[in-house]
Amino acid sequence: MVSEQNIQLSPGTTPVSSAGCSGTVAVVVMSLWTVFISLIFQLVQWTIVQMIFEGSIKLPNIRWVVVLAYGFLILLPFFIASRIVKEPIAKGRLMGLVHVAIAAVILSVSRVPDIDEWQITAMIQIVVLLLFLLSFMIYRRTKNSGEMTSPTPLMPLFLLAGAAGALMGIPWVIGGAQGSITDTILAIVLSTTIGIVVVITLITPNRILLTEAASENMKQGIGAAGWIITLGLIILSTAIDQNGNGWLFL
Repeated sequence: MVSEQNIQLSPGTTPVSSAGCSGTVAVVVMSLWTVFISLIFQLVQWTIVQMIFEGSIKLPNIRWVVVLAYGFLILLPFFIASRIVKEPIAKGRLMGLVHVAIAAVILSVSRVPDIDEWQITAMIQIVVLLLFLLSFMIYRRTKNSGEMTSPTPLMPLFLLAGAAGALMGIPWVIGGAQGSITDTILAIVLSTTIGIVVVITLITPNRILLTEAASENMKQGIGAAGWIITLGLIILSTAIDQNGNGWLFL
């Protein structure tokens, strides 16, 4: 995991309600980049899938290369921005998305199976995301072991993220599932896992997003946190797209 600065509000400190001008600009620019590059790669993946199925061109299984390239095109700009930006809240947002981008890079291994091995690919994606989540939580626990911080209650976050992820998977299941009960179950489990990974990854680091919700400008803080989580969902939904149906997440 990427090392990060511990950002906490000490007792008696007035909460910060703004990410700062340069931090806000960085988040806006990176948001536009994420949406743009995600749409481009959704189109590329859909085109590759159509070409393979139609047999118009003979392509080797390059889907893992596409996902790997996408992950790095998200990871590197966010990593650079997180190093440049100094404002604590914006830095926390960017570092959280760096970790989501790392998950997207690792998900490239799920594209090694053939394009018609949908169930195997979905199983690999679920296992990869769970292993990423486990390693992330161990990393956070190890990093914070010597610090006097109140732990973020994880069970409500797990329940909220799981419910949101399952609901998020409904349009994908309706429009993209292969028809069998196993396919449907895998689709729901995968979307639920994505919801959990995104929320746990983006809310627990330094409690940045939770701190914003307690700021003077609560509505602005919650809105900004919601958009950061949306970016996380866009990144992972693009990374797991198998048959050109990932746009249903978006």
